[in-house]
Formats: sequence, C-alpha cells, structure tokens
Amino acid sequence: MGSKRGEWTLFFLCLAAAGYGLALVYSATRYDPELHSMVAKQGVALAGGVTVCLVLRVLDVRRLLERLWWLLPPLNAGLLLLLVPFGNDDGTGNKSWLALPGGCSTSSLGRW
Repeated sequence: MGSKRGEWTLFFLCLAAAGYGLALVYSATRYDPELHSMVAKQGVALAGGVTVCLVLRVLDVRRLLERLWWLLPPLNAGLLLLLVPFGNDDGTGNKSWLALPGGCSTSSLGRW
C-alpha cells in the first residue's frame, strides 16, 4: 500500500466489509454456546490480516523479491507438500484444507 488516498480508501472499505462479516458471524453463532469462540477466532484472524497488510506497507516488496526471488519456487513447493501429510478430508475425500490447531472442529459443524 502506498501513500495515495485511493489505496487508504480501499483499505478502510475492506476493513469495513470484514467488520460487517464479523458481525454476521456473531449473529449466526450467538445462540449456540459451543460456537461462541468462532467470533474470537475470526477476530484474531482479521487482526492478523490487518497486521500483515500494514507490515507489507512498510516493506518494499519489489526490492525484497529482487534479492530473494530464488526462494519462491521452493517455498511454493513446500506449501503444496504440506497438504499431503496435514490435509484433512473429513470423510469426503477432499484433502485441500489444512487442519490447523484452534480451528473449527467437524464435530461442532456436523449437525448443521
């Protein structure tokens, strides 16, 4: 993100849309005590995304990629290989999702 006004406008519009999504998650989960932690998890993920966005604003990504371009292929291959041992199929055969610690358990979503 640069210092142009339009970029900050877009940043705050995205932040407002994410806040609205957080309100929707709250309204959908407030009646079930087992799902109350979903709002906090979504809020932490939102705060992490905003933090990464602001850190990338400070860094000059072009200059960083000019120096470390050779890291991109092994990093991408490593991320794809993570799906093999850590993929979670949930009985459907689809292993494209990673089961991260602190994530949503399938037992709490099974009744929906």
